[in-house]
This record gives sequence, structure tokens and C-alpha cells, in this order.
Amino acid sequence: MAERENLREVEKMASNRRSNRTSRGLKGKSFLQRLEERFYEKFLPFVLPKPDAERLLHSCPDNLLFWSGSNGKAVIFLPPPPKVKDNPKAKPDRLGRVIKRLSWCYRQDLSSKIKMASEVLETLFAATDKVAVAFSGGRDSLVALHLTLQIKPDVPVVFVNTSIEFPETLTYVRQLAKDWNLNFYEVKPRVNFWKLAEEQGLPVAGRGNTTFMRTLAEKAGVKLSNSCCKRMKETPARQFYREHGIEGVVTGLRVSESLMRKLNFADYGALRYSSTYEALIAWPLYAWTDKDITEYVEAHRLPLNPLYSMGYQRVGCWACLHDMLYKDSRLFTLQRQHPKMYETIKKKFGKQMIRLLSAWANLDDWDFQEEHLDGLYRPCMFEMLEKRRKARQKSD
Repeated sequence: MAERENLREVEKMASNRRSNRTSRGLKGKSFLQRLEERFYEKFLPFVLPKPDAERLLHSCPDNLLFWSGSNGKAVIFLPPPPKVKDNPKAKPDRLGRVIKRLSWCYRQDLSSKIKMASEVLETLFAATDKVAVAFSGGRDSLVALHLTLQIKPDVPVVFVNTSIEFPETLTYVRQLAKDWNLNFYEVKPRVNFWKLAEEQGLPVAGRGNTTFMRTLAEKAGVKLSNSCCKRMKETPARQFYREHGIEGVVTGLRVSESLMRKLNFADYGALRYSSTYEALIAWPLYAWTDKDITEYVEAHRLPLNPLYSMGYQRVGCWACLHDMLYKDSRLFTLQRQHPKMYETIKKKFGKQMIRLLSAWANLDDWDFQEEHLDGLYRPCMFEMLEKRRKARQKSD
């Protein structure tokens, strides 16, 4: 369906070229307008037969992004806005239009969101049939997997076992692969997490927080880095995709989960090319909410990772500290449900954790040591520390 819609657009544009012998600039503008309309309505690019795409691009602006796969199809993307320093208005204007459309998408019922997700997937499969699903063992990627299986039951399903996955996740993912008869692949990194964290720095704060990480690291005297995600997840996934000729990847990413995702989505939409993975990346669940995910899981009776019933909201690497300084940190659940694992983290990172906590909460006047971590790093104490931090910021 997505390919037929794209072909109809090609026919319209071909007709325009035959009937209107305008300048190169006007012909390019006509296609660019159609590309913009598609992006701001559906957040999708055009997928066309490669010869047709090449003919269209010949009369279009040079900055249009183009990708072609092994099946003779090509994808033409609306380019991201220029940098703010080059054009101060372009990026905010794009973000405003995207947020307005997303607000409409969020208000749709589940059946409408399933249709939107299906259109993203159909567009991806129109571009290439060499598609895989990135499955983390979480509920979002479970829904994305289930939706994709309706289109391609034998789609490769790739799970990256970082070596610090919860044992419950490993059991769940492997059992699901058997129960659903998945075309399942479990890949592993070639580096050791503990050694990597020692060499590169602790995984605290995550991506999009570079300034915060730098300031906190300097104040605490602790090396911080998010390189573990790149080395432990992205690299083995990219190697698998490259070795198996994967050209498109389905993810369970949702825009509402973070500001960085919203900004990224405004630039690239629901289907984009990733240089990190050297493949097209699809976000079929871009407009889904927690309520939508729950409703879909219940409607289709999908089996969930048991970690959710234990109180975890995120089921990634158990030793990751990226949300350590959030009031809903997964580490608080780890303290209750997996105390031995938490003790391992304390043994490895306890000294750095107390220094980070002291620097973050402005406890410079107190000489807290590693043995004080258990008393300070608790949900009730954390709320007090957060209030102290905010009060100190206001006074400064």
C-alpha cells in the first residue's frame, strides 16, 4: 500500500513535468513541497523505484537525502533543518510543526495508532525486504515485534546480550523465541562492561546530557562516559546487520520518552537512515503512550518480561547507572528485588557513587564516605537531597 501511494505521487509529478515546462527550480520546488507535506502529515519519506527517484532528484535541490537498497528501490528523505547558527528560525519552526502534529497523533485511539504504525512498517518493507527487529525484552519492543510479525512472520529478531542483562530477561527472551518460533539471534559484545567502565568512565546521565555530565564529573572528580551503549549495544548490532545484509531495523522507540527523542524525531521522522547502524531505522510506535502499550498488550495477551511485575519500569542492563540521579531510579528497585546485584554495583562503583551523589546534592560541607551510601541513597533520602539541591541552586 505504501509503495502504491508513492507510485501515485511519482505519476503526479511526472504529469506535472510533462504539462508544465517550467524551470529546474520550480520543478524541484514542486517535489520538495510534496515531500514536506508527506513528512508533516505522516513523518515518512518517499519510497520509489530507483530510476524514477534518480530522475526526480535530477531536478531537485541538492540537499535532499537519498538511500537505495538492494531491491531496486530508493528512499528520498526531507533533509533535517540547518544548524541554528546558520538559520536561527529553521529548527524551531520544524519542531513547532512536528509537535503540533504529534499532539494530534497522541489523541487518536489505539486502532488509529495501529494503522499509523503499520504504515511506517509498510513503508520500510516497501524500501527493503531485508529487515530485522531490534528486541530488547521490553514491552515497547515486544509490541513493535508483534506488529512486524503480522507483516513478515520470519523476520529476523535480534537481541543484544550485553552480559549484564537481568537473568529474568534472558530467560524470558529465550522462552519467547521458542514459544513464538522466532527467527531469533542473540548477539554479544566483545568487550567486558566492568573493564570498559573502569577505562572509559561510569555510565551516568546518558545521552543528550553532555554539559551536565561534564560539570558533574569535574565537580565529583569521577570519570563519566556513555561509551558503554556504543560498545556494548550498538557495535555488536551493527556488526550483525552488516554480516547478515540487514538494510532496515524496526525499533520500539517512542517520542514521548525523552526530550532528546522528540528533538531527534523532529529532524528525521519515523523512518530514517542511521549511520550508526548503517541501515534504515523505523519508529512505528512514535506516537504511542504508556496507555496504548498496555491496552495493546492486554488485547493481544502478550507475555511480558517478569521484571515489570517486580516493579521495574525499564528492563535494560542491570548495572547501568544512567538514571542514578532520578527519583524513580531503577537502582532503588534493584536494592529491593536484586540485592546481590546492587551489592556488586556498590563493590565496583561505591566510591564514585558517593562522590557523585555528594557533588550533585551540593553536600560539599559533609565528608561522606562509601559506607554512608546505603543511608543516603534511598528513595526517602533522595527526595530530601533533591530539595536541598534545588534550594541551593536558588540561593546561588
